[in-house]
Amino acid sequence: MPLLGLTGYPLSHSFSPAYFAEKFRLLNLHNWSYQLFPLEDISGIQSLISEQPDLIALNVTIPHKQAILPYCGWLSEEVKAIGAANLVLIDRLSGAPMLKAYNTDHYGFEKSLETWYGKHSGRALVMGTGGASKAIQYSLQKQGRAFDLVGRSTTLQYSDLDLSAYELIINCTPAGMKNGSAESLLPLPYEKVHAG
Repeated sequence: MPLLGLTGYPLSHSFSPAYFAEKFRLLNLHNWSYQLFPLEDISGIQSLISEQPDLIALNVTIPHKQAILPYCGWLSEEVKAIGAANLVLIDRLSGAPMLKAYNTDHYGFEKSLETWYGKHSGRALVMGTGGASKAIQYSLQKQGRAFDLVGRSTTLQYSDLDLSAYELIINCTPAGMKNGSAESLLPLPYEKVHAG
């Protein structure tokens, strides 16, 4: 039975199993399944692959999008340019499993904006510096879009931001993923976000 999954940590917030179960049902792929494989440390990836012989692909999320690359035997051109992967295919055809890394974050971002952002030329703000952020930065650079980067380790700090200066704000942090409570929000002057 073909098995797909998601790895990262933590994963309790993920809606992926229900999402894929519905997709499989609509496509009449009744023997396919999708599971969560939480790994606090990515070094457990090889054991996971060995223990799950039906596993053919993994989505990769926080905090492993960059950390998984040393475990991959093949990297797509986008992964090489971005430095992060969010999809790993498991090739078992030639004996020992080989992980092949891809990044679809940049493509999804470009598709989601192509009818809207193409008409605008204002500055963007990318919040966060991890794997998802790297994919968004790659996409914006490819499109020739100006952007600022803010995060815990950047020169620009959240407290320095004037959100009214940005036409597009992209959250690439885990803030808000768990429960959406006020404690999980970034320390931003939200009142400065303008209607556009």
